[in-house]
Amino acid sequence: MAFKFHCIHCGQRIAAEDSSRGTTANCPSCANVIDIPSPSPLADRRESPATAAPPIPLNHKKIPLAQVFLPLVGGGVLIIIISAFLNSSNPPAPVITQFNPKPTTTPSRYSDKTSLPAQSGSVTVSGYLASPSEELLDKAVSYAVAHDNAALEKLIQSGLVFSLKGGISVQIMDTRFFQGKIKIRPLGDTIEVWTVIEAVH
Repeated sequence: MAFKFHCIHCGQRIAAEDSSRGTTANCPSCANVIDIPSPSPLADRRESPATAAPPIPLNHKKIPLAQVFLPLVGGGVLIIIISAFLNSSNPPAPVITQFNPKPTTTPSRYSDKTSLPAQSGSVTVSGYLASPSEELLDKAVSYAVAHDNAALEKLIQSGLVFSLKGGISVQIMDTRFFQGKIKIRPLGDTIEVWTVIEAVH
């Protein structure tokens, strides 16, 4: 009497004679060697075709290692390329040392102050731009990146943007890490200004 089973490699339903149970054969679909199932202890209990449960296909396909590892390696390479592109599209903020702004009352606490020895915390680096307004600092940096020295000079002469003096001990009040900006306050002072992250160490 014939019985049916599924290939463990491709899931193809195969018919075989009872006399071939316990032997091996090649699957007619995928040609892999398969074991023809031996009779089970429940084999004597026959079910009628109407009450028999439909066979469940076994989908144990062998997947080549290349199909598993190539997408993983490709995904890792893609992540590295994207992160390199993102890092290269955000160049560091420029260091402006060619401008010496005229002192005004607002920025004088930073640009005219004598250098203080670092007590604890962060210290300013000279030559970087700073402003009480985050928007004006963005504008000044965009002028510097575009090499629009005339516009940058006007902004500095207005006194709203100035060049930091180095060696001033400051406290970091706020950060915009992904934008490359920080808000600082000199120790013992109440005025806060925005500058680029590289302006403080």
